[in-house]
Amino acid sequence: MFSLAAITVVFVSLATAAAATGPPPAVVQYTTKDGPLKRDLDFSRFQSAIDGLTSTRAAAIARVARNGSLAGIEAALRAGTFTSEELTTWYLARIQRYDAGRYNSVLELNPDALTIARAADGTRTAGKATGRLHGIPVLVKGNISTADKMHTSAGAAALADHRVDRDSFIVTELRDAGAVIIGKANLSEWSNLMTSNSISGYSALGGFTRNPYGRFDVSGSSSGSAVAAAASFAALTVGTETHGSIIAPSKANNVVGLKPSLGLVSRDRIIPISDEQDTAGPIGRSVADVAALLTVLAGKRDAGDAKSSRAARLIGHDFTADTARPVKGLRVGVVDAGAKQRARLNKISSASGIVFVDIPPDRYGATVRDVDGAPDERMLLTAGMKYGVDDYLRATHAGGRAASLAAVVAYNERDLDARAPYGQDLLEYAATSRMSRAEWRRQAAKLRAIRQKQARRLLSEFRLDAVLDQDVGYPAAGFPSIVIPTPSLAGRQPRFLQLTGDALSEPKLIAIAAAIEGLQGPRRAPRLTQKPIPAPS
Repeated sequence: MFSLAAITVVFVSLATAAAATGPPPAVVQYTTKDGPLKRDLDFSRFQSAIDGLTSTRAAAIARVARNGSLAGIEAALRAGTFTSEELTTWYLARIQRYDAGRYNSVLELNPDALTIARAADGTRTAGKATGRLHGIPVLVKGNISTADKMHTSAGAAALADHRVDRDSFIVTELRDAGAVIIGKANLSEWSNLMTSNSISGYSALGGFTRNPYGRFDVSGSSSGSAVAAAASFAALTVGTETHGSIIAPSKANNVVGLKPSLGLVSRDRIIPISDEQDTAGPIGRSVADVAALLTVLAGKRDAGDAKSSRAARLIGHDFTADTARPVKGLRVGVVDAGAKQRARLNKISSASGIVFVDIPPDRYGATVRDVDGAPDERMLLTAGMKYGVDDYLRATHAGGRAASLAAVVAYNERDLDARAPYGQDLLEYAATSRMSRAEWRRQAAKLRAIRQKQARRLLSEFRLDAVLDQDVGYPAAGFPSIVIPTPSLAGRQPRFLQLTGDALSEPKLIAIAAAIEGLQGPRRAPRLTQKPIPAPS
């Protein structure tokens, strides 16, 4: 649940403590060798359906689904333009054609995807559609538990055969809404808390996730979720974040990603780093799509999630309504805007009524600066991972080589070249953490209070509803952030805007993001290729 940029900053001292010799090496994003444990996607259950999808039917679906909106897809399903089974088949065919062995955004396919889609068509025909995502194909990140024929592995060799005892809370919400869980998305293994030499988007089981816009870093750890959304390998995707791992890959792959307030979305049965910062969240191609998915993910309170009580007033909220909410007079802080950005923001302000307020860089920097007596986030996250992963593995009856984090480390050690080719120093550090559970909770609460106070001082001083910022927001504070892609030229690295606000400010963030998105024009879709990915030059 970390971006590579975040892990470089956050763990440089920790890596030194673990006897690393320096900062992580330069990212090698485009390599042709994925590793000996990479699993090929299994299309055997779908091949006859893929082969039977005629070019005429595929073209009709593509006109709506390729880079189209969720609302457009839903309207086509209601009108009978195509069925959910045909739509799911089209996504599977697209994954087979473009993703398998190329972009590697999909870790595993659900062998029952077409059966579920067919059942959704039946209930629709009978007038009994079950929810607001009825028959819509969705990919979930590979660390999110599903009690079906898929594995929940976090991309790790030690969890290659791991099947869980029950669905996670958010997967139950998705199924109740009628979604077709089409598969699991690839990720940076163990949510990028495996090694200080991490390469974004790499896992032993999934290989290297690659950016569809060119030879750019995919960022992590929800890299597969972001790439799959960008390339239209599913209608919607779900990622997870601890420190930048929804936000960073959404920026890198030109999609909308929303990291919710801590507690708004359940963390149940998601392989954790630290439940003091972890959250799941939506990724999609538009603000409206992300708002619709967030409405489902936050539709009910998970009584088993200790943090859910703090988000009670937004549980069950319809975030889609916020996309049309007036934004005139809302104040957004801007840090060190250049001339081009200032000109663009002035146009947005004139058209929307959003007030952009300049913030001195040193004043903004004070919101993330370490203060005397602040706990060390690095140590808190590794301690949290030890307790969280051990609890998860025990609860899901992993056993054997994955009975505990220490057992995972020992298993990898027996064949590092295949199981941990970039090392596992951070896993080792986490597994041997000596911080007690009670002390970890106490220190995490202290850090969160400090970060919240710093951020709220800025918001209050300038009377802000949000901050337009290029950083990863305030992860330790548990505050929400949203990424809005800006139109990018083909072959250019994607550009973006990011908004961060106070806890439970999602309605305002979504309203502002939707207004900006509508004024600047739609994102540019990537040009996918079937050619082999080139080796680094």
